[in-house]
Amino acid sequence: GTGQCTCSRPFFGHGCEEGRCPPGERLDKHAKVDMAPEKYSQWQVCAPCESGKFKNFSGNEECSFCPDGHVPLNRTSCVPCASGTVSSRDNPETCTPCPEGSVPNRQTNTCEECTGPTYAFEGDESCRRCFFPALILTGDENLCTPVYTVLFLFASILLAVFVLAIFGRLRVECLKR
Repeated sequence: GTGQCTCSRPFFGHGCEEGRCPPGERLDKHAKVDMAPEKYSQWQVCAPCESGKFKNFSGNEECSFCPDGHVPLNRTSCVPCASGTVSSRDNPETCTPCPEGSVPNRQTNTCEECTGPTYAFEGDESCRRCFFPALILTGDENLCTPVYTVLFLFASILLAVFVLAIFGRLRVECLKR
């Protein structure tokens, strides 16, 4: 042949050494390319950022992880997680809601347990304070749920009926005398 190589986009120049990868892509210096000659089985190509990473500028630098509490959007930028959700290096692609009883920390990269007389439902952004009669303390746990409120109200009504029955019986006994 002519001794000239055809560069893959976006590279050009002698030895295909000039050119920059676009946002969302990084330089892969050891890419395996189909139909490459045996002598040059590995080429430099622009490859998409790895899962959970982004790059928002042109260049041949590596892609980066999004800051805590953010996830990549089209591998070119990062967007914050929705309220009540977290992202972390363990799961950098998605924001996940905190389970019941916990809320995101300030960095939104992990969930923290609610403490004291507080509770949280899945996806809450902050712990909710328990108020009487919903607050029922049993052992080391603080249970604060609508179920306990209903049970408390039921027990209160039962107690009131019982007290009225006793006073009613005493009144009837007094009238008989």
